[in-house]
Amino acid sequence: MPRGVAVLKFVGGRELDRALERFPLEVQRTLLRRAVVRASQPAIATAKALVPKRFGLLIEAIGLKSKFYRNTGTAVTVIGARGGDKFTYVRQGQAGESVEKPSKYAHLVEFGTKPHKQKVLPVLTSHGIVRIKGGMHPGAKPKPFLAPAFESNVQRMINIQGTVLAQGIAKIAARLARKR
Repeated sequence: MPRGVAVLKFVGGRELDRALERFPLEVQRTLLRRAVVRASQPAIATAKALVPKRFGLLIEAIGLKSKFYRNTGTAVTVIGARGGDKFTYVRQGQAGESVEKPSKYAHLVEFGTKPHKQKVLPVLTSHGIVRIKGGMHPGAKPKPFLAPAFESNVQRMINIQGTVLAQGIAKIAARLARKR
């Protein structure tokens, strides 16, 4: 498994699969996506609490993306820093303008960096484009926030997922029973 990827599997899958197979694919999709999205909320809240405060934009950008795979009937959520203009910050400094996107540096906060040479970067200033010499970056210590958030909430997420699925199946079963 790649570094930084965690998989949460639901136990009792056979019984769940049998119950879900009785419903149309769109109902399955709705139920499963709702369950994994709600189950992810505790991990998101914990991750936001664990991010060092100096990364304020990163705190705002932490969220999820969910997807349903029709061919396998699997619902997935990915928790991390979201991209997009809403989570982009343009900073004006002495060296000119720099753009910060949390989705581009979240992994560096989580895993840290080794000392490395920095590139020579062109920077836009009011005097035109200036090249800033790169040097040695001392590196940064890891400040994990996603992995601990996931690990500390695994059982809670499983319980939430099971509860949401059970309630959803019961509600749909009751609705179908009334129609008969």
